[in-house]
Amino acid sequence: MEGLLGTLLEMEGYQVVHLEGRAHFEDILDLARQERPDLLLMDVHLYGRESFDLLAAIREDASFALARVIMYSGMALGEVCLRQGADDFIQKPFMPDEILGRVKKALQGTTADRH
Repeated sequence: MEGLLGTLLEMEGYQVVHLEGRAHFEDILDLARQERPDLLLMDVHLYGRESFDLLAAIREDASFALARVIMYSGMALGEVCLRQGADDFIQKPFMPDEILGRVKKALQGTTADRH
């Protein structure tokens, strides 16, 4: 799924960075600090555990002050994600136009490369 999502975003002109294989949360934070993304798309369940601790770490880190976070899941966890600090939530399965619309909306007003 994530590979297809990355391909879709790249086809729309977005720069995409993603982790390959199984990474630790610290790896995700380190990569994000290096890349300084405008937007993080994050599954609620990463590597067999919920990613709310990672979301909290992102929200506490000043280097991500302007970063937007869209979380997604196959379960109806939208309210939980928003309470935890996500900017948006999308439930899987989603259509390409739906995720692209959410990404575009999230990036409005950021310095992200857009077409």
